[in-house]
Amino acid sequence: MASRTREHTVSRPWNGVVLGIIAAYLCSCGIGCDGGAAVTKSAPGTSPVAQTDDHDHDHAATLADAAKQLTTIRDNIKSAFAKNDADAAHGPLHDVMHVLEDAKKLIDAAALDDKQKETAKISVELLSANFAKVDDLLHGAKGAKYEEVSAKIDEALKALVDLAVPKP
Repeated sequence: MASRTREHTVSRPWNGVVLGIIAAYLCSCGIGCDGGAAVTKSAPGTSPVAQTDDHDHDHAATLADAAKQLTTIRDNIKSAFAKNDADAAHGPLHDVMHVLEDAKKLIDAAALDDKQKETAKISVELLSANFAKVDDLLHGAKGAKYEEVSAKIDEALKALVDLAVPKP
């Protein structure tokens, strides 16, 4: 009986891996990002963004802010791939997914009619799907090269920016 009890209490090395995967998934979904007190931070000449005290990534305060962040990140990714520097694109590919999650949450609060909100949601989904394809390829999974999806990314981002960012 003692050997049977011991058999069930021995830790398995994969338990840590499973917990790590679960933690990474929850973080990538933004679960747990509401824990800190929200503050607004902005650098001179930039839009304010909400940030939680216990995180190092910024959260867009409006859909317009998210669209501007997405444009900047897309430009960084595009530039890195133009220089054949996949390592430089890797971090921004993960950042873009966080901003896209923020954008999804901000669409309903945006001053858009129902048709525009639906278009914004479709744009965000297209951006998510195409950036994920590029990231998947970097991780050795089936995916797409940036050049293969860049036109779709540019088109979806333009549609989102046109809806979200006020014209001067």
